[in-house]
Amino acid sequence: KTMVTVVDSFRFFEEYYSRDTMMERPGLGQGSSLPIVELLIEQVECSDVIVLNKTDLMREDSLGKLQGTVHTLNPLAKIVVAEFGDIPFGEIFDDSAVGLMSQITLEGQHRGAVSAAKSC
Repeated sequence: KTMVTVVDSFRFFEEYYSRDTMMERPGLGQGSSLPIVELLIEQVECSDVIVLNKTDLMREDSLGKLQGTVHTLNPLAKIVVAEFGDIPFGEIFDDSAVGLMSQITLEGQHRGAVSAAKSC
């Protein structure tokens, strides 16, 4: 299993520096006081593959800054660049690949469930 996140590259820094909460942006899901930047960071940190979509709308220096930021947030993830919505699926999905982050997440969920069951 592989966890993939698709990033709107053109709007990434706008959202990254935003102080908006999910409650203020109901189109993003159930409203909560969680800042959108927290959701954005969590999605990047928990991915095995990060697709930087809409890179055709960016200047080269901005793309380099975005790649550096994403790599800093998740140095283990494979970063794939997509232009004009053309996502290179062959680079993302490999039957033999098992993503580290997906395994950590699954193991964490399992351990959490076992711990909760023991406490009952």
